[in-house]
Amino acid sequence: MSACVCGDRALFLHIPKTGGSWVESTLKAHGLGDEKVATIDGVTWRHAPLPMLRQSFDFTFTFVRHPLSWYESWWKFQAGQWQIFEPGVWHPQRTLERCQSDDFSEFIRLMIRHEPGYVSRMYEWFIGPPGHDYVQFVGRQETLAGDLVEVLTRLGCEFDVEMVRQAPRANESPKQMGEPVWDPGLRARVLELEAPAVARFYRGWAEPQGLVQPRRRLGLMGRMATRLGRGHGRSNGSLWKGRSGERESLRSTG
Repeated sequence: MSACVCGDRALFLHIPKTGGSWVESTLKAHGLGDEKVATIDGVTWRHAPLPMLRQSFDFTFTFVRHPLSWYESWWKFQAGQWQIFEPGVWHPQRTLERCQSDDFSEFIRLMIRHEPGYVSRMYEWFIGPPGHDYVQFVGRQETLAGDLVEVLTRLGCEFDVEMVRQAPRANESPKQMGEPVWDPGLRARVLELEAPAVARFYRGWAEPQGLVQPRRRLGLMGRMATRLGRGHGRSNGSLWKGRSGERESLRSTG
């Protein structure tokens, strides 16, 4: 669930299947975030976007995951059981209930037919459209511990860095139906449909099969930031935005 962090100084916004359960448990272990945030009526209490919360925050952070990896994780999480979460209220995965299949390729075909570009659209629900971000920090599931260390450090929270880096995984997707195997044509089609999310959050990253961060090199934004003296210590490629929504620094790998 989303949680207040360092008292009410910040909000962790939990996007489903992006490592949020690990973030929740790690924050709780350090006494930094353990308070459920009230939502408006008729929506999920666990995965509500910012406009559905009753409380506002000066600083919000969240995490994303590469769309290909997101589909794999959701299918592994649901295959063989296909749970319906919080029936009767709005939930970001409600529209996926008609895409149930224990065959991964058929699941992807159903997603393409009924919810094309779903992950890109979901990220906009939580983060806002490009150029109009609701949040001030976006980390990646692929560099989860390092990004959490970075945002907590910037917030001035007291915590044990090594304990965060070594915290055990949480809520891993089961593998009741085995590991998903991509049909090359379906994989290519999903990448086309999810181009907005890939371009926005994973420009220059290798496509997952373990997703690997690319070799360090500064793109145009990074070179400009360095020349202006603002390229300070970006260790993991996370996206940091000031309260006004303007990028303070962004390590570009494209």
